[in-house]
Amino acid sequence: MPVQSALAKLRILTVWINRSPQRRQSWKEVCKIMNLPGKYIEYDVETRWNSTFRMLDDGLTAKAQIIRFVSFHPELQSFTDNDWSRLSQIHQILAKFNELTLFVSEKRPQISLTVPLYYDLHDLLYESIESQGIFKGLDPDIASAMKEGLKKYEKYYTFMDESEIYYTALVLDPRVKGDLISRRVGR
Repeated sequence: MPVQSALAKLRILTVWINRSPQRRQSWKEVCKIMNLPGKYIEYDVETRWNSTFRMLDDGLTAKAQIIRFVSFHPELQSFTDNDWSRLSQIHQILAKFNELTLFVSEKRPQISLTVPLYYDLHDLLYESIESQGIFKGLDPDIASAMKEGLKKYEKYYTFMDESEIYYTALVLDPRVKGDLISRRVGR
């Protein structure tokens, strides 16, 4: 059996359970025996990071159920401690993306939010690449992936940074007025 990434194992497990009534029933029975919630793990759409976040959230919450369930199904690859660590690290990064997405989604879109969001994204990417702050000890492969994300970010940041309209909207926003720019320049 080929070795799979931790994220691939979780995706396969999720699909495998959800595609069979017998396996869904087996999942529910394992959860009942363990006296733990029997919520199914939401399958992600690989091109939508927020669905991956939700799948990871469900999977990490159901870690005990997954370990038990996989032990009853030898056709599935078991999860190692390293797998759980990697899943947790990816979840931690995507949690910040999820937070920013929900922030933008909860309010009416406002151009004045663009600059602060780009600054927050930069901090997230930089701290993960440098394994700083909450990302201390981040797996080098994950940090490398974030470095690729920074390249994509820089393309869009440059577009935003070269347009005065975003900064003008920020300064004209009575909630912000220039405080953010002043703080950022002072760094």
